[in-house]
Amino acid sequence: MRRTIFIVILVIMALIVILLNVVQIERDVIIYVEEGKTGEELKIVRISIAELPYRLEKEKVVVHYAGSFRELTEDVARELDQGLALIEERMGIDAAIEVALFHKPSELEERNIRIVVEEAVWPLFVESSWKQLSDVDSAFLRDLHHTMPHEAVEGVVSQYLYHDRRARWVGDGLAEYAGYLVSQRWAPSVVKARLENLRRRVDGLLQERISYNLIEDFLVIVDDRPSMVEGAAGYGVALAFWLDLTQRHGEEVIRAFWKRLSAQKTWCLIPYVACVGPNARTAARILTELTGEDIWAKLQRMDLQEVLDVLERAAQGLPEG
Repeated sequence: MRRTIFIVILVIMALIVILLNVVQIERDVIIYVEEGKTGEELKIVRISIAELPYRLEKEKVVVHYAGSFRELTEDVARELDQGLALIEERMGIDAAIEVALFHKPSELEERNIRIVVEEAVWPLFVESSWKQLSDVDSAFLRDLHHTMPHEAVEGVVSQYLYHDRRARWVGDGLAEYAGYLVSQRWAPSVVKARLENLRRRVDGLLQERISYNLIEDFLVIVDDRPSMVEGAAGYGVALAFWLDLTQRHGEEVIRAFWKRLSAQKTWCLIPYVACVGPNARTAARILTELTGEDIWAKLQRMDLQEVLDVLERAAQGLPEG
């Protein structure tokens, strides 16, 4: 009997190891999804860091690259490392990221593309003529100063909370705030464009309703629905929630919140699925204790006009450039 139990335990442990490896093996990047399209209808382009022989490491960053992009790689690694250091200083979140500089695939200009990186790294796409950061286009700057900080922070937060689909307001909300901080410092034009995009999305939703439920309407994505397209209204509402908190309570509220939340343990049998640990209600309760506000109720009825006002104030406070 004991031997049977022991064998069962070994089998379960082996399955867990396999699942842990599987969830880390690839990185999907949706380039564009037409309205109504599903994941099965996307053209798949597969790439791998096997074609990139070099790597550059900083404290918080690893960059894979081809030899012809050495100078650009140094610029990218420096900028990302500085951005993540700023996030740790301002938000208290210690995030890191692994990226790869790939030659831009010709298919990138097409619609309905899924780029599949065969390793768990984030791709940055470059033109052959780019030798240093001053050569890159606005899309690359957006990815460098907003998307990568966003993904680095969400990657940390998701390990604690994404077993609860209702916790996306924390993960994507703090990730948007991180992208806002970094791009505000080093690329004001990027955050200006991002805020305009979010305000446009929220304004469109305001034509249909006056409030937004971050608990029920902004759930962690578990499939390939077109809602994966960057710029959905929920991102703007989640960002506005955190901007409003910091405008009224200071950034210390984020640092205190993360210190308390990250001190709690999350135990997973299957990552992001079968877990025990803090959840969306835990996060809301911590913020209520820190601010004295009924955060759970606020999250369920975010006034969209107030959201627009918060995003507008953030845009007005940007430096020129």
